[in-house]
Amino acid sequence: MTLLAFIAKKLKATVKYVETRSENIASGTHNNERVFYVKVAANKEGVVKAIDVKAIDNCGAYPRYEPAGAVIWSQVTPGIYGVKNVRVRFVQVTTNKGPTGPVRGYSRLQHNFMWERVMDMLARRLGLDPAEVRLRNFIRKEEMPYKGPSYAIYDGGDYVGAFRKLLDALDYAKWRKEQEEARKTGRYIGIGFSSVIDSGANNFGQVKIINRDFPVSGNSEAAMVMVDQVGNIVARIGATDTGQSHATTMAQIVAEVFDVDPSEVQVEMGFDTLSGVWAQHSGAYASRSAVLAGSAIYMAAVRLRDKMIKIASHLLNESPSNLEVRGKRIVSKSSGKEVSFDRIATVAWSDVMFLPEGMEPGLVSHYVYRPDFIYNLPDEKNRINNTLTYSYTMHGTVVEVDPETMTVKILKHVVVSDPGVMINPLVVEGQELGATMHGISAALYEDLVYDAEGVLLSSTFYDYMPIGAKEMPTVELLHSVTRSTSSMLGVRGIGEGGGGPIGSIVNAVEDALTPLGLRLRRSHINSAELYGMLSSHPGGS
Repeated sequence: MTLLAFIAKKLKATVKYVETRSENIASGTHNNERVFYVKVAANKEGVVKAIDVKAIDNCGAYPRYEPAGAVIWSQVTPGIYGVKNVRVRFVQVTTNKGPTGPVRGYSRLQHNFMWERVMDMLARRLGLDPAEVRLRNFIRKEEMPYKGPSYAIYDGGDYVGAFRKLLDALDYAKWRKEQEEARKTGRYIGIGFSSVIDSGANNFGQVKIINRDFPVSGNSEAAMVMVDQVGNIVARIGATDTGQSHATTMAQIVAEVFDVDPSEVQVEMGFDTLSGVWAQHSGAYASRSAVLAGSAIYMAAVRLRDKMIKIASHLLNESPSNLEVRGKRIVSKSSGKEVSFDRIATVAWSDVMFLPEGMEPGLVSHYVYRPDFIYNLPDEKNRINNTLTYSYTMHGTVVEVDPETMTVKILKHVVVSDPGVMINPLVVEGQELGATMHGISAALYEDLVYDAEGVLLSSTFYDYMPIGAKEMPTVELLHSVTRSTSSMLGVRGIGEGGGGPIGSIVNAVEDALTPLGLRLRRSHINSAELYGMLSSHPGGS
């Protein structure tokens, strides 16, 4: 885009660039390719005492989201595990591959995957059940809010309770028995788990880890709520909607403040710095919309409601503390006297001589919300609370691997998540199911394959095959809800849990192939690669 603008300016003419699908796949944004070298110190019960990680991150041709992308993984340094002794050496390199761009759980999904592979490898090394190893390492609910080694503040949760709910829903004990019976007949069934921390509402102070002089820190979001001249409730936020149902969610928040049906709230969509509301940080990214825009629109609505109550108090000659909103009326709790929104709007906008002395006319409330991250800026050791909320999602997968073709079939997939207070459960489930589909696709379908000369071999949708509805397995989605301790509304961000199924599928496939002695090192399952591993493995066919 920058080059096109430069050429157009030089030529003083309209310039258009049209690329082929293959060119787009090759040079468009990819996700970070990351290699981990990990050392773990644990006792014989499988409790991790320390972890030493070296991560080499390939950000492709050039970094597009830096310097933040190089430090975002630190939002989830300990995963969901109570490991205090952590050393991570992180190196980011550029190569001739496509540039990276934000993907659900950007720079964190790899980190979460690493933790989940470590737990399975540790369990296998010690001869322990991978479910039991996780239960022994989870951060406990009584430790919440939990301060991690990088000073991230986890805002509540019950990891043990959620995982036990997952085990029950998955029928874990039943599948372990069935696995044993299946192996006797040459069938390979495996069970895998993984969890992701979905850090939301980021703290831009984290960029100062890279450069202390960056003039960006914290976060903010703006909202406006108005009752117009005829009593209609109109709202606007600074976060743009790209399919997240902002209008539905924000209407519900405002409607609850005014005790009306959400259909009575008109949410104006679109983003325009000339005519709309916005803050410098505005936008829909980093799982921030419900947490930050939701808080901003809630406070704007509360301010406006309080102003309307003061006007009603003046008109009814009642104490404000004795008044409450019921529907589109403000009613006295003792006398029953009331005044309609229509009448209040008329007074506020046009019949202004009936306003209380000194009150500004109009019914417009603007609010810019700025959260407190507690550890707002990096300390001398670059420790910082990178985000405001930390939702989590746990996945359990049962697979069967065909011994002849090494193809993978998902027999059962269960998801248990804690999004905090759910403003609209249907919207939440849509986000979570989308993230699950995204992760399954990454694990089993989508793969950028290069030859030895660096030529991209999967440059069409015939070779690079995203998952579709036909391939998507049935998913059982459950919730284990705890209220966020850092979010004004108790909500958490839920949009970036896309890496969850990757770990559970890889762990399940490796578990299925245990009798064959195969060990997986990639986050993508390729049947041809599995078959090649089997053929080259001692005793393989």
